[in-house]
Amino acid sequence: MTKKAATVAPLAISTLTLVACSLVTTISPRDMTLTAIGETHVRIHLYLQEHRQCPETLSQLPQRDGYMNRTTDGWDRPLIYSVDDGGIITLSSLGRDGVAGGTGDDQDTTRRYRTRNDDGTLNIDNELWTVTSEIHE
Repeated sequence: MTKKAATVAPLAISTLTLVACSLVTTISPRDMTLTAIGETHVRIHLYLQEHRQCPETLSQLPQRDGYMNRTTDGWDRPLIYSVDDGGIITLSSLGRDGVAGGTGDDQDTTRRYRTRNDDGTLNIDNELWTVTSEIHE
């Protein structure tokens, strides 16, 4: 290797390292929470299809290959899970501070999903379940 090539090679490696490092994206805890809630909803749906009822706890959910399968928020606290008498599932996080209310990263995140159609039948067999199940308030 020539002296010029020996000098250029480390420079090229350093430049590639800087470029690669600048491409790394960090997922915010809030975005991680939204992803965990969405994925948990999918896993609840899979449980519902198999058992025809909601799980008592999130620990009963099936694992999905290739997914994180996390049931914790972006601050590593367990998602808050409940099902009301009408079959409405609620998944929540109390945010960074773990206290109800707040703003910014301390703000609560809650998503609610139907498991039943208006006539009382399970909506889990509907091809559009992801669209029809989320409740927008």
